[in-house]
Amino acid sequence: MNEYTAVCETSGSETLSVSDAPFRRVALNYGDSEADKYGSVYLSPGKARELAAAIVAKADELDGSTRSEAAVKVGDRFRVTERRLECADVEVCEIVAVEQVAVNGYDDFRARSATTDRLWRFDLENVGNGLERVDEEPLADWERDLLNSASSAASSASVFPERVALLNEANKHIGQPARADDVLAVARFLAGE
Repeated sequence: MNEYTAVCETSGSETLSVSDAPFRRVALNYGDSEADKYGSVYLSPGKARELAAAIVAKADELDGSTRSEAAVKVGDRFRVTERRLECADVEVCEIVAVEQVAVNGYDDFRARSATTDRLWRFDLENVGNGLERVDEEPLADWERDLLNSASSAASSASVFPERVALLNEANKHIGQPARADDVLAVARFLAGE
């Protein structure tokens, strides 16, 4: 078993680690480098699981989530809802697809951007908090271009003012996220075509 060590987030000098112990036991090791105090508690695998479940339950109670809600698997797709999430060079509405889960044993995953084809790391905590699940098919390049051009209508308004106005009105009726063919269909309807 690998040793796992957690460092106290308030003092920085206190640690709690988990490691193997003799006689098929799990050792919980406490240490305080400032006070020069150290100790260990040895648990059976069953008692260690009970303690681990209690820790997870308390964490879920505190932040209102559950690990099962945040679970991700390879192939899952998410829409970014927070710009530069986890310092990744991603923008709002960008779609990322999961390629790796629990890298090096951490509660994280790697997802590739459909826009830039770059791979980024996100925490499981970001699911529902910066990333939202996506069920629909990704937009084709021409659909994304059309929506982007409709959203930047101010620059195009002088060229095709009637069409831009119809696209903007269609976007209002459909809401976001909208597929380009839906926006066009509503715009045609509004135009009387």
